[in-house]
Amino acid sequence: GTLVNNLRFADDIDVLEEDCDSLHQQIEQLKITAEEAGLLINTKKTKTLVFGDRNIEKHVQIAGNISENVEQFEYLGSLLTWDNNCSDEIKRRIGKSIGAMAALKSIWNSKKIK
Repeated sequence: GTLVNNLRFADDIDVLEEDCDSLHQQIEQLKITAEEAGLLINTKKTKTLVFGDRNIEKHVQIAGNISENVEQFEYLGSLLTWDNNCSDEIKRRIGKSIGAMAALKSIWNSKKIK
């Protein structure tokens, strides 16, 4: 298979690595590449999530700022958690679909539509 270690969409980038040293290298390369393009990494929005463990062994530093380690975060509309538990994500999606259906209730019940 193909190793995918970063996901990009517009201004959202998700970097995946198996260990802290590799992550530090990826982040540093990302920082250099971004700066070459005239872009900066927003360190206030940058988060670290360790899959399989609530804690990170070494904190990630970007431009002298330590990134916040979190237990979950939303990426492109999907909730990612440290333990890969999908329960909260499923509940969120069910809630969103119920809300969408409720917003369409007047259309479903309309006597003008046959």
